[in-house]
Amino acid sequence: ASLIIGDTKEQSLKEIFTGQKKKDFIQSFYEHKYPNVCKKCSVYQSIYDLRSKVWKNNLSWAKD
Repeated sequence: ASLIIGDTKEQSLKEIFTGQKKKDFIQSFYEHKYPNVCKKCSVYQSIYDLRSKVWKNNLSWAKD
């Protein structure tokens, strides 16, 4: 599986990283509309999900 947001033969890195395809990719995560290549990814974990897990756990270690 792959996810292509630009072509360095056609665009500069700046153009790719500031381009609409990259913006759309990032926006899709905010809307929980993950691209197919991301839906089964074992690497991605939302920082928001992680924060909620931390706050649900006992934080007594953080009091000192």
